[in-house]
Amino acid sequence: MVQKMLTEFAIKRPKLIMVLSVLITIFFLAAFPSLRTDTDPVHMLPQDNETVVLYDQIKEEFHLSDIVALGIKTKDGSSLFTVDGLTKIHKITEEILDIVDEPQAETDMSRFFKKLQFLKDHSKESQEAKEIMVKEDIISLSTIDDIVLNENGELLVTPLMAQPPKTEAEAAEKLAILNDNPMYGGKLIARDGSLVGIFMPLQKGMKERSYALGEKVKAIAEKYLGENETYYFAGLPIAESTFGNEMFIQMAVYAPMAGLVIFLLMLFFFRSVKIVIAPMILGGMTVIWSMGALIYSGNVIHIMSSMIPIFLLPIVVLDSIHILSLMSAKMSQSESKPETIRQVMKELFLPMLYTSLTTMVGFASLAATGIPPVVVFGVTIAFGVFLAWILSIVFIPAYTMLLSDKALQAFARQGEKKSFVVEIVQSAHKLAWNYPKAIILVSLLVMMVSIVGIRQIIINDNPVRWFKNGHDLRIADLAMNEKLAGTYMANLYFEIPEEVIPKEKSGETAASEDEFSEFDDFEEQEVDVPSVKDPEVIAYINKIDEHLKQIKDSQGHNIVGGVTSLVDVLRKIGKTALGDDSIPTTREQVSQYLFLYESGDIKRGKDLWKIVTPVDSPSTQTWVYFKSGDNQNMMAVADSVEQFMKENPVPTFANAEGKEFPLKVEWSGLMKINNVWQSEMVSGMRDALIGSFVIVFLMMVFLFRSVKWAFIAMLPLSITIMFIYGLIGFAGKFYDMPIAVLSSLTLGLSVDFAIHFIEHAIAYNKKNRHFAKTYDEIFKGTAQAIWRNVLVISIGFTPLFGAALVPYLTVGSFFFLIMLISGLTTLVLMPAILRQFHQWLPGFKEYV
Repeated sequence: MVQKMLTEFAIKRPKLIMVLSVLITIFFLAAFPSLRTDTDPVHMLPQDNETVVLYDQIKEEFHLSDIVALGIKTKDGSSLFTVDGLTKIHKITEEILDIVDEPQAETDMSRFFKKLQFLKDHSKESQEAKEIMVKEDIISLSTIDDIVLNENGELLVTPLMAQPPKTEAEAAEKLAILNDNPMYGGKLIARDGSLVGIFMPLQKGMKERSYALGEKVKAIAEKYLGENETYYFAGLPIAESTFGNEMFIQMAVYAPMAGLVIFLLMLFFFRSVKIVIAPMILGGMTVIWSMGALIYSGNVIHIMSSMIPIFLLPIVVLDSIHILSLMSAKMSQSESKPETIRQVMKELFLPMLYTSLTTMVGFASLAATGIPPVVVFGVTIAFGVFLAWILSIVFIPAYTMLLSDKALQAFARQGEKKSFVVEIVQSAHKLAWNYPKAIILVSLLVMMVSIVGIRQIIINDNPVRWFKNGHDLRIADLAMNEKLAGTYMANLYFEIPEEVIPKEKSGETAASEDEFSEFDDFEEQEVDVPSVKDPEVIAYINKIDEHLKQIKDSQGHNIVGGVTSLVDVLRKIGKTALGDDSIPTTREQVSQYLFLYESGDIKRGKDLWKIVTPVDSPSTQTWVYFKSGDNQNMMAVADSVEQFMKENPVPTFANAEGKEFPLKVEWSGLMKINNVWQSEMVSGMRDALIGSFVIVFLMMVFLFRSVKWAFIAMLPLSITIMFIYGLIGFAGKFYDMPIAVLSSLTLGLSVDFAIHFIEHAIAYNKKNRHFAKTYDEIFKGTAQAIWRNVLVISIGFTPLFGAALVPYLTVGSFFFLIMLISGLTTLVLMPAILRQFHQWLPGFKEYV
């Protein structure tokens, strides 16, 4: 009923459909100027997730910021600690301190563009320059402090290098001073002085501007550095921001290239520009409508959302090729254009409906992951598939009605010509007919071998790995992490349990930065209130610090390059003031050390606030420097620390009733955020795949009214997924987000072929009542349409092989493999099963 109504509407009102299509497309296009991007990993998780809540809490409690780093290095490995080298670093730092985010100058074009951005509230936009960095917290040789004793024996905290040194001896002395400081040696500088870092903390909400900041910093570095010096820019924020900037360039280049290749392939198969242009228009409308709806809904474009056009295009083309293939065959058999359309749509309506539903289920199941960008991606794709189905049923027939009879007759004649597609399909026909048992056995062997590969999959992700080897960020990552403790940081948070803090104290909040000069923050207040200054806590933090430095990966390399904790501060104060870098053994001694630092610091100990909370010091945090941003490293370190804590129990504290509560130890930082969302992604994707697999199986049972046929229909999907993931395991490629999401695409495309094959096989056999005739007829029509789909989509996305961004390269490569494996499985294994077991299958056993 629905099929007939839609088909008749398309046949009788083709011009109205064209006009509506144009108007709706314009409506959704109007949303595009208001498009917003977001590559912040923190937004990969719900904002009420406990890891995100702790991350925000720690950033606020210790006034921490996300950091990007500039590394300056000599090409020949010589030291930068010369008068010339340190003068350049000083000048570069001075200019970096002057960087602001300037508003773009108003032009006629920008004013026009703002009018198009009607979804944005421009009234709140400031025309004043904004700070990108927290400039008072920039860490450079020109901005850091050194702890020294003055001539009266008083401890002072003074700038290390307020001005560049005037002699080479003075410059060399700076290197010795830094290497003697546990907070800077090997962390801010390379031990040999060949690399110096400048660490720039970002203002809240300015992470997405780190790419623009990087361009300005690079220009400054190039201005001062000589022939023997080079620079690097690194850090998770810059990797994420750079990806956000480059992903649009990649999509602008490779999506049209993929579309062009698909168009040329379809033109090669159908030899009619007028016919082939219809699926391309349909694909364009589907992408525009889907992306427009995403923008209108208020969502932003993340890494996954940026790939929506790439995912949608093949799904749209699939149905169109089936329609055009059958139309080409029917056109020469019917004198009436409307009658041909009615026959084609009647025959394809149910297969197209169920293939669309199964694909929608596959992508809509991503909503179960709980990861906001993945949920948006899955729901948008599902919506796009629905649009593609509606447009395929309505737009293609309407477009066909507007074509001249001459164009359609020429198209029909092309369908009668023999092509290499026919030859390939006939080879599959003979192979499946002659060797069904061998094909089934080989398929079972492939599945068993794939299981071995799947067990070898390593779950891991790292934003820097989103870029190909040779990219500036990959080079910077290797160079800086070779010389420094690490450019990837996590925070290990220690907190006194609130149950043991008196109620009048637990309700107090940390002072604001404006209160620094109003009181002595680290002078001992109340010794009866538990504090991280207690000697057993300090000793335990020291033990964990030492353990962290010993953790190694499977190759025997240290994962953690260094740590900076309260212990390092105390050691430096003790060594400077007393000539003893041992850890204080009493709480009073710890408080005295911190008070000495604060008293001698013109900033009143402000820098200490980034490590330990003031007053009674209920919490402290340790910076942990990682050599790599790989999630598996974060997981390995977290697991190792957890095991260490089991073997070495944390200190406990008693409340007023005498009940003991353990010291809280928790991980935070971007490394932890990445680790958590990936873990949730893997479990969410697994649950989504299992759930959608079961739903699709039940849909197949309902469609074919047979468990046997449903089981067979799931084979191309099962074999393709197992083969692809087995190959990933054997190849040693990490299982990351793009690969995880591809399972949904596999479900949609693989089941598409199986549904068309089985639906037509049963229909043909009902008509022929003879298996051999049915077998031959399948390979004359349906199999050719399936193989055209395989070739168009697999070859069509080969341009992505050249993409500079690894996720797009991954999508292109796996599109190719998914189409090839699922197509071959449908055209070889399913006919072999049909040949071997048709006498037991519904729709065939009745006519044996």
